[in-house]
Amino acid sequence: MTAIPEPAGPSATGTPTAMQRIAAGIGLGQRGQTTEARLLLSALWAEIGPEGPPLQRLSVAHALADVQEEVTAELEWDLVALQVASRVTDAEVAAAGMPGNAAALYPSLHLNAGEAHRRCGDDRGARRHLDLGRTALHELPVDVRTDAAGYLDMIEDGLRRLEQRLADPASSLADSGIPPHP
Repeated sequence: MTAIPEPAGPSATGTPTAMQRIAAGIGLGQRGQTTEARLLLSALWAEIGPEGPPLQRLSVAHALADVQEEVTAELEWDLVALQVASRVTDAEVAAAGMPGNAAALYPSLHLNAGEAHRRCGDDRGARRHLDLGRTALHELPVDVRTDAAGYLDMIEDGLRRLEQRLADPASSLADSGIPPHP
């Protein structure tokens, strides 16, 4: 999941901002409250709408992927997030207080799409996103590459594990729900 900066206080009206509500949805999902997270994030997706700010749309789609019950739905949201990412601007990323530029969002997005493709049994799609994710690693800004939280390490490790799973077909099938051939 792409890191979303901790939102500041509520808006001037006292109402939580969209990014605060997205963060709340992510928090619900991380605490295992996936149904509640899906409901909140789905409502936000509808509220933001197709013409809403691309970074908000990307953040909701990326978070919705993580709380789906079915891997095919997860993959659909991962691909929506990638599609919306093409509309996110560097200025929007900077205004949100996120490090780097819009291209720095791609390593995580491709990692998630690759893993979902693998879990759907689509190794070709998984390898494509593995390659795209690795290619995009250089877009991460230096401070993210060396931060104490190890964001770059986390993404690189995820890409390594994806590659290992793709190299071992039994491991790909083991967590995909697809029984291995006898």
